[in-house]
Amino acid sequence: VYNDNIIQIPTVPPPMPEMADVKKFETLTLCWIGTPVTYESLKQHTEILQQMSKAVPFELLVIASAALPPIEGVPTCIVDWSSETEAELLKRSHIGIMPLPDTPFARGKSSFKLIQYLSAKIPAIASPVGENNIVLRHRETGFSASTAAEWIYALHELSTPAKRERFSKAIAAEAEKYSLSNAASVLSEFFDRTLFQ
Repeated sequence: VYNDNIIQIPTVPPPMPEMADVKKFETLTLCWIGTPVTYESLKQHTEILQQMSKAVPFELLVIASAALPPIEGVPTCIVDWSSETEAELLKRSHIGIMPLPDTPFARGKSSFKLIQYLSAKIPAIASPVGENNIVLRHRETGFSASTAAEWIYALHELSTPAKRERFSKAIAAEAEKYSLSNAASVLSEFFDRTLFQ
């Protein structure tokens, strides 16, 4: 160890507008947000998503690029990402998802998607890969899932408003850990402790 005075501050999303009057989509909506490059991780889970759709009907909302192909066999709505619509689309969704392959690249990825879902106050289902194991609190802010059976179980557990409400307090508390105000406070305390004593 070269220096004991080290802190780690995760990437944090912009403050999420309250939008108290925002209405959820009528159809149970699973949301995935990302880029055309990372869309490949979602496509690799096509078979699992198909099995989930047969178990519990839902629509998959992809926020990335409208030019992307839909997930075969799954009702999919694909829209362009924009800073103007991101918050509303996330808040209108019911569940956020972050499937990942267990590869060296994926293990080194940020879990920014999960942090965005926390900020939007929606539970998540994610592969237990890399940083996902740190950001997602299994059975508290959502579910870790590897197999098709585990993804389907998680979807069942989050399929109704009453079931999702059980996660709301933990999600709100965890979201605060990844807020801009908390990051600023941690950084300020670090400067006070190391530079201005």
